Amino acid sequence: MAHQRNAGRIAALGAQAPKLTLGEISPNIFLGGKAPKPMANPQKIARTPAQLGNYIRERRREVGLTQEGLAAKMGVRQRTVSDIETSAATRLETVLRALAALDLELLIRPRTKGSPQDIERLF
Repeated sequence: MAHQRNAGRIAALGAQAPKLTLGEISPNIFLGGKAPKPMANPQKIARTPAQLGNYIRERRREVGLTQEGLAAKMGVRQRTVSDIETSAATRLETVLRALAALDLELLIRPRTKGSPQDIERLF
């Protein structure tokens, strides 16, 4: 019954879903259509800017976004997304916006023992 009521509300909105924002970032709300695929390996360890950029690129591709599409969700230029993915100097706030737009979060924990090369071999 609630599903029918919600379907009527969505139909009343027309083909376009409303654009909702929380501050400057749009939350990930899916009204019909396909939700992003879950990450193949949900936990990643990034110890270098290059590793973090690679994980962001991997997730962007998993959810089917181009750099331009991710940039639009973040409210930045495509070049900014490219800079993040290639580990160019980028503000932390911008990296956090990319993570949020990709439905990811940053987790801080004590460092595991091992070199970055050891970590790379795990993946």
